[in-house]
Amino acid sequence: MMTEVEFLAGARADFDAAFDWYSARSESAAKRFIEEVQASLDRIALDPERFAHLDDVFRQGRMKRFPYRIICQHAGNRITVMAIAHHSRRPEYWRRTAE
Repeated sequence: MMTEVEFLAGARADFDAAFDWYSARSESAAKRFIEEVQASLDRIALDPERFAHLDDVFRQGRMKRFPYRIICQHAGNRITVMAIAHHSRRPEYWRRTAE
């Protein structure tokens, strides 16, 4: 059974900003970004427990083709996406909305 995935507003804003950045440079890169986010979310939803812990609550799934990680919380039958965070920008900025 696949787990339900929901985005917090901050994660949606992260996605939109990254998509806009890729879209301004290349339509095909923007399309690949969307596909990679979806593939990453599918992997997380299929087996959320296999992804690395950031702490006792949050896990991260790294995207394969883009320098982003999906920060999420798994509880019951739900994955809550906290952030789609660039590997090298503003580390742990997303924690402000998680507390």
